[in-house]
Amino acid sequence: MAPTVSVIVPNYNYARYLPQRLESIFNQTYDDYEVIILDDKSTDDSAAVIEQYRSHPKVSKIVINSENSGSPFIQWEKGLGYARGKYAWIAEADDLMEPTFLEKAVKVMEEGPGDMRLTMALSYIIDGDGNITDRKGYDRRIWPTGGAVVYSGSNFIAANMWEGNGVYNASQVLFSIDAFKQVANTDYRKMRYCGDWLFWIEIVRNGNVGVIREKLNRFRKHGKSVTDEGHAKLDAAMKESRHVQTHILSSDAAIPAGVKRMLRYRIARALKCDFSNPALQMLNINSRNFVWLWIYKHWFFSGSYRKAIEALHPLAEFD
Repeated sequence: MAPTVSVIVPNYNYARYLPQRLESIFNQTYDDYEVIILDDKSTDDSAAVIEQYRSHPKVSKIVINSENSGSPFIQWEKGLGYARGKYAWIAEADDLMEPTFLEKAVKVMEEGPGDMRLTMALSYIIDGDGNITDRKGYDRRIWPTGGAVVYSGSNFIAANMWEGNGVYNASQVLFSIDAFKQVANTDYRKMRYCGDWLFWIEIVRNGNVGVIREKLNRFRKHGKSVTDEGHAKLDAAMKESRHVQTHILSSDAAIPAGVKRMLRYRIARALKCDFSNPALQMLNINSRNFVWLWIYKHWFFSGSYRKAIEALHPLAEFD
């Protein structure tokens, strides 16, 4: 019988963290899952560590690449190709998770209203040694007050995905494999820094999103991740960011008008208000209407956006 959850563990040079990561998976209180371990031709002792788990009853597949794929999304998709479950959890090899995550996330996915695409938990940020740091700002407008809520995908994008990637760590997410199969826009495969941002937008925009308002995930930030590299190579990251924000503007998601104005303003500023740029012309941004965007941003945005966010009522709540 196929498991309900397929846990995909993509690894590259994280031999140091793999045993603790895998134990945090095997210690889940929810038991109906399989584990698929992928190694992207690591140069450390990862392969030897992984081999120790080949006979584990929960491990259904181990794949050790003979060549590096060059892309985390190639590894994600490879793991999803082997997955037999209804839901997928991409458990990054250097992160950790509290034992109740799968139990709580599966409940929201199974009992939530309508087409549930994704459920996420919130995160502590930890350093290379596992210590909780004081880095803030990742949970944006959804605060860890306990319980869980469900939002429409368009409301979730409006509140948490237009300014940056509100689903900031793959390890905090349980998502529908059917929703993944429905994704038509695969531009995320070409991206180095913002591909996951676009990936999650495409997963959620035509369904519903659950948020477990508890910090169950431990997201490791140790200066060696693609996210940190993105900060070091800002120009490339900003180009990809503009692409994602332009996609939000052109998508059929029901984004509030105030958010759309702010996206247009930010894209124009990022392109140095060069109104001859085809990207601005495609978005119908010119010197005349940019003045109104500037006025909105500086005089009206804070109050009107706050009201818009307050109006985004959840579709359901869980204890």
